[in-house]
Amino acid sequence: MTENMDFIIPIKKTGLFTRSVLEGIYLFYQPRRIIIITNKDDIDVLKIKMVNWCVKSYEFIDEDSYFLENFHLNIDDLKVEFHTIKEDPNHREFGWWFQQILKLGASTQVKNISSNYVVWDGDLIPLKKWDLVDRDLEDPDSINNFYVAILQDKSKNVFNKMEYDKCNHHLLGFNCLFPLNEGTFVTHHMVFNVDYINEMFRFIREKNQIQTSWPLYIISLSKQFYRFSEYNLYSSFMIHFSKPFLYHPFDLYGKNGIRFREPAEIIREIAKVKKDHTNDEDDLFTFQEICEFFSKNDFITYVQFEHVYTTNLSEMIS
Repeated sequence: MTENMDFIIPIKKTGLFTRSVLEGIYLFYQPRRIIIITNKDDIDVLKIKMVNWCVKSYEFIDEDSYFLENFHLNIDDLKVEFHTIKEDPNHREFGWWFQQILKLGASTQVKNISSNYVVWDGDLIPLKKWDLVDRDLEDPDSINNFYVAILQDKSKNVFNKMEYDKCNHHLLGFNCLFPLNEGTFVTHHMVFNVDYINEMFRFIREKNQIQTSWPLYIISLSKQFYRFSEYNLYSSFMIHFSKPFLYHPFDLYGKNGIRFREPAEIIREIAKVKKDHTNDEDDLFTFQEICEFFSKNDFITYVQFEHVYTTNLSEMIS
């Protein structure tokens, strides 16, 4: 089961829901390790706060030097290759692109990583457990299949879909692939296999005759494309080349999930029923508090609260 798998969690900045995300992952999946990739300041914050959280077996990696050992790149080297037009609202910022390559880089950058591992977005709180692995019924000691859950029914808009397709086609030679019935492979989590993702990188290097490292190359694509999706890239590669890749259909877990793109109002409601923490100065929501708040809607499978990058509750509810 997932107790033999590492979970990789990139965190842009610790926020009010960071605790509930990590506690939910640990409660449902009890991974071998939770690897948190973030900046030095937030590592210091989390080392103090997580002592009182319901999370065990976690480690930290500094995002600034993430690619240093194997690719001899620091974050400033990557910023040099990044291009954006500040006046253009369609162009995403460096941090958005950087998060994508952090996730893709785990296969080589996380020491002793499990052969199959899970990358999980830092704002995805599971309220119902969906299986990421299953076992061969005739041989309980062996894992049979790996799954992700389709959580999103479609791209945010047509523009995003077109840009994902353009970038995917450039890298792989074909557009993004989609689930059979409904949904998109922007799943906000992904089960990766070390051998397959490294095979994907070799394929991309050979197809595009890349002379530099893949992190630099992908960041440089910001000069040509508005969007890139690490999850679409991997899922499309796996399916197109008939690699083992399975998923739970959208109706099973995605249909009853909720994504709050403007979360201030719902945060005010959750704050009204918030219980005391072990540390009275800690405003971060526990997983238990999130579950209790949404318990009146027992069908909800997951929640996401976008762009909550503060640990001060009063900032969100004032």
